[in-house]
Amino acid sequence: MRHPQVRYQLFVPKPLSDRFEAMVREGGATKSALLAAALEDWLDRKGANDIQIWFGGRLDRINRQLSRLDRNDRIAIESLAVLARYILTNLIPVAESDTVAMAYGRDRFDRLVQRVAEALATGRQSIAGGPIDRDPAEQSGD
Repeated sequence: MRHPQVRYQLFVPKPLSDRFEAMVREGGATKSALLAAALEDWLDRKGANDIQIWFGGRLDRINRQLSRLDRNDRIAIESLAVLARYILTNLIPVAESDTVAMAYGRDRFDRLVQRVAEALATGRQSIAGGPIDRDPAEQSGD
């Protein structure tokens, strides 16, 4: 269904008129069709959410970064879960009466917590930073 047409008389600056006439010659469309399309685009933009116009690109970039962070978090959590499952299912538990082994375990745990805290404080990643430092006493037991 075709909408009824309304006639307008417009006055535009000469340089703008020259550009418009050139566009009509190059594009092959009628002046009315080009003006209607331009007016519709302008009105659509004015009706759009100003925040989307001003910040749309930035919000899209932040959304992509958050998606990458979410993916990295899922990878880290899954890696930790696999490691925990491996340790819990494959290592022999230490008897509670073995105080020396329990002390080594507490010491290792304390060092783990300390390393994680240092990594978070300095921003250094263990994966990118190379092998984890080992206690010299543990190296001789290999």
